[in-house]
Amino acid sequence: MMVGEETYLALMGRLEDLQGEAQGFYLIQFSLDQAIQFLTTIEQMLLLIGAGVLFTAALFSFAGVRQITRPVQALVEGTRRLAAGRLEHRIPVSSSDEIGELAGSFNDMAGSLTQSRDALEESGRRYRDLFDNAQDIVYTTDLEMRFASVNKAAIEFSGYGLDELLGKSFYDLLTPEDAQRLRKIEERYEPGAHRLPEEVEFLRKNGTRATLEIVSRWVIEGGQPIGVHGIGRDISQRKEREEAAQRFREQLHQAEKLRALGEMAAGVAHNFNNLLTGVMGYAELMKLRDDVPEPVQNNAQKIVESARRCAAIVRRIQTFGRPIDPSQRERVNLNTVIRDTVDITHAKWKSQAEREGKQVRVELELGEIPLVQSVGSAWEEILSNLIFNAVDAMPESGTITLGTRLDGEHVVVFVADTGTGMDEETQRRVFEPFFTTKSPERGTGLGLSTVWGLVQSQGGRVDIESTLGKGTTFFIRVPVADSGEADARVEAGVRVVRALRILVIDDDLMVRDFLPSLLAPHEVDAAENGPEGLTLFRRKQHDLVITDWVMSGMSGLEVAEQVKELSAHTVVVLMTGWETLGTAAENHDAVDLVVTKPFDSVKLNRALQQVAQLREQPVVGGDA
Repeated sequence: MMVGEETYLALMGRLEDLQGEAQGFYLIQFSLDQAIQFLTTIEQMLLLIGAGVLFTAALFSFAGVRQITRPVQALVEGTRRLAAGRLEHRIPVSSSDEIGELAGSFNDMAGSLTQSRDALEESGRRYRDLFDNAQDIVYTTDLEMRFASVNKAAIEFSGYGLDELLGKSFYDLLTPEDAQRLRKIEERYEPGAHRLPEEVEFLRKNGTRATLEIVSRWVIEGGQPIGVHGIGRDISQRKEREEAAQRFREQLHQAEKLRALGEMAAGVAHNFNNLLTGVMGYAELMKLRDDVPEPVQNNAQKIVESARRCAAIVRRIQTFGRPIDPSQRERVNLNTVIRDTVDITHAKWKSQAEREGKQVRVELELGEIPLVQSVGSAWEEILSNLIFNAVDAMPESGTITLGTRLDGEHVVVFVADTGTGMDEETQRRVFEPFFTTKSPERGTGLGLSTVWGLVQSQGGRVDIESTLGKGTTFFIRVPVADSGEADARVEAGVRVVRALRILVIDDDLMVRDFLPSLLAPHEVDAAENGPEGLTLFRRKQHDLVITDWVMSGMSGLEVAEQVKELSAHTVVVLMTGWETLGTAAENHDAVDLVVTKPFDSVKLNRALQQVAQLREQPVVGGDA
């Protein structure tokens, strides 16, 4: 209400007593302007107070937020530094609340990352050291087999630089055949499948080849192959050793077959020698008879000469392939050895060549030459190897010429072929052991090196003349034997001061039949076996006992031992058709002399001469 010029607020109400009955009214009036002024003052005061409170709250809030955001910012900055690789950064821990725990966890994480990084760097250094310094070739490629990385061994082995290898296809470093083969194998591999080891022929930058054994695996990333990791090892020398070992096994197998064949041939040769002994013995008896016409005696002489050649061939068969003792030299007629060797090798240059569809002719150009001081079996091996080499050098038909001539104080033996010939490099290396231009099944590379060694052991030398496409000639020069060393050949019987009492023991009837006549005018007794011969010896002691080696019941060596026990001065001669080298008969104490079958009057006379020397009896007579 308005009272005068002021506005009042009025509040009127009823007054009641304690019993609730009305006792009157009350009226309260208050100036509205004053009230508004008062309230305005209160409002201003409240606003001031509120502003102060808000300011204070803002101060406290700012301080709290700073307390919270500073560690968070430190965590953010630390995370950024970790992402940048600065793993040594650490956050100070200023409280023990959740923020402090978070800072501690961050520091622990940074420490673990530092250890992991150091371990990874050490592992990387070790891998790089292993990769770079491995003796084997180590490489990685992409899925197209282009090199992505290679180690030092690969660079040194290949001869290419690192820049040349990176990006280069692995197939470009292989022979065309192996490259094509490996491409087909790679096409069959499923991604991630097991990869098998492979052997490949590797081409170096300088053009040489090497055999590599490759072991490879897939490089997997994200579950998918992204390339290939491989290790290559040079197995060239191992392959050569394996091939050499295989050749050795084949040669050993061949040697075993030859040994078995030799044992069989030895038995055949023994029987053949016994037969030849009878042939030569009876022919000698025909020669010695005065009542036999001269034409018949000439024919008998031809029989003896033919039998001698047969015996020589058998002897060479018995000793073929045996190590040769160069110290056991004798006077050798090389023309005869050449003829015999051509006969022995007939199966190689004639029969085998014809089976291979080619014709090989052998021509002889043998001049008048003196004897040489040498080992006959060595020349057989020399000439056999040269003939075999000549046959292999003529893939088509051709001619082999063997000849001799005298050149001053040397005998020259030459073996020529019309084959493919040799270039200068091959001529320089042809005598090296295991060097060969033949395939492994046709040669071992030891034939010509054996020729070189044997010729050197005989005091000679070998020269070569060869032209590609025209053929090759081997010239062998050896010194002539000293004429003063000649042994006179004895063609007639032996006559000593007095006749010898001779006991012949042999289970071969032919030997017992002709030998007494061949030994005339000596007194000769004959026995069929050892016990019978010893019985005769006990009844009448003999100056000389000639006994066969292999007999039933008692061997010739047992006979010799018992003869020496009964009479130490009696000379014992052992007859045999077997080879005695390396046997019990060689250098046996009870045997004074060994005579090989077959024998003729010449060999028998020499034996009796040696018997006379053993008994210190002079030999008389013009022929003996």
